[in-house]
Amino acid sequence: MKRKVLIVDDETIVRVTLRSMIRWEDYGMEIAADCNSGFQALSYLQNNSVDLLITDAKMPEMSGIELLRRLSGIGKMPIALVLSGYNEFELVREAFRLGASDYLLKEDLTPESLVRTIKSLGEKYWNFSKEDKEKKDFAQKEKTIVLPESGTYGAAILTVDDLYHQTARFGGNLREMMEIPMLELARQIPRVSKRAQLFSVHPGYIVFLYSVNDIPLYQCDMLSVLRQMQAVWRDYMNLMVSAAVSGPAEAEKLAEVLDKCERMLIFSPLGGKASVTAEWKCENLLQGLEEAEKRYEKLLSCLYSMDEIQFEQKKQECFQYLEKLGQEEAREEILRLIALLARKFREYEEDFFSVFVDEIDYYEKIGRLETMREMELWLNNYLRWEMEYLKNRTNDRQMDVIFRAKSFISDNYANPELTLGTVADYVGFNEKYFTSKFTKETGCTFRDYLTDLRLGRARTLIETTDLKMYEISERVGYNNVEHFNRMFKKYMGISPGDYKRTKRKS
Repeated sequence: MKRKVLIVDDETIVRVTLRSMIRWEDYGMEIAADCNSGFQALSYLQNNSVDLLITDAKMPEMSGIELLRRLSGIGKMPIALVLSGYNEFELVREAFRLGASDYLLKEDLTPESLVRTIKSLGEKYWNFSKEDKEKKDFAQKEKTIVLPESGTYGAAILTVDDLYHQTARFGGNLREMMEIPMLELARQIPRVSKRAQLFSVHPGYIVFLYSVNDIPLYQCDMLSVLRQMQAVWRDYMNLMVSAAVSGPAEAEKLAEVLDKCERMLIFSPLGGKASVTAEWKCENLLQGLEEAEKRYEKLLSCLYSMDEIQFEQKKQECFQYLEKLGQEEAREEILRLIALLARKFREYEEDFFSVFVDEIDYYEKIGRLETMREMELWLNNYLRWEMEYLKNRTNDRQMDVIFRAKSFISDNYANPELTLGTVADYVGFNEKYFTSKFTKETGCTFRDYLTDLRLGRARTLIETTDLKMYEISERVGYNNVEHFNRMFKKYMGISPGDYKRTKRKS
């Protein structure tokens, strides 16, 4: 029986390319369906099962990351292969955390790379027993990591805070320009070279293992060496790097410890850029995280989609829950909520730290709120500010979308196959919403805008060249010269031939 594959990407050309790039049946597979959005894929998977999900990490409305989270929540996660861009390593990291098995860069997508990945997944999963497939061993997932067999170690995972911007800075060549220099600089620190092991799992994501000599001094020593590495990367490479660090553990427990560090990374934004999240300080936060994810999923979705009516309702439910807690528990719950919001920002490649002019240490800020009333007032104002920020940012982006749409139309108006759907797909909107937005921003429909552009270009060609009418018709996007003549006369009030004679006389 053939393995079933579901393709999810908002770009039609990507879906078509993946369908036709290889002979799927040669590898025991068949394309079950393809979907143009996370919502469509979720609906499909609720009623159908597939063996392999290939999804774009970043899509409008529901991202591939959100799709993975929903599938994981309902227990319907297939083997997942994530497609990403060079500037989307934050999304890739989150995808792995949610259970993705591998990823491919869209820019590097070729028949050879796709076949290699398909074969690797087949060897890893479909020829293994159920126990092997479900085993979540950090060392097995990341072949670049060779864990020590004995001894006591502290573990940390270090991540570049603004990887999206660093990708643009290094021109996509993150391995040569960022990853290798980071490791080389860190290994020049005596304590690191003598007592530590560093592994780069992927650009901007480093695993750090530190040999423990004196357990009573461990916390101070570990924090000191992490701060030293952070300072080196900041001073020599202008990189802000955050860390999640464990307590000391025996070698046989390191895979489990690293998994906990990975989960603790969600709290990094609470301390600001280049923060250190220590297990001994956030154990309580971590214990209640899974329940908080379920509790605030709707609230954060309404916030990010700017559904103000539902947002207010979910916010009141949040306050009602907080009122049932003691003050310290309420503080922890607010910190969890902010951490989840920060993760939402990262999924959409937003800069969480840009919302406010001054960087906030949320541990310190919320720690100073003395009463439940103060906490509720602060949180209400905070969430309202976030809503206003997202609304303003969306307005700016939508204006940018119309600019991109106009540019795309200008570049492709000569293509007779250019349609409203083509342009909507290019800018990442559904047709209905794009039609409304385009008409509102330009003052005319897409069809009128395209016709005006084509006929304006036709007038220029008539006035400045000796091209025949059928040649001009083809150059401005009309396959049929009779249709071109009708459209020209309808909009200009004069036939192309008469227009040419009038202009030549003048």
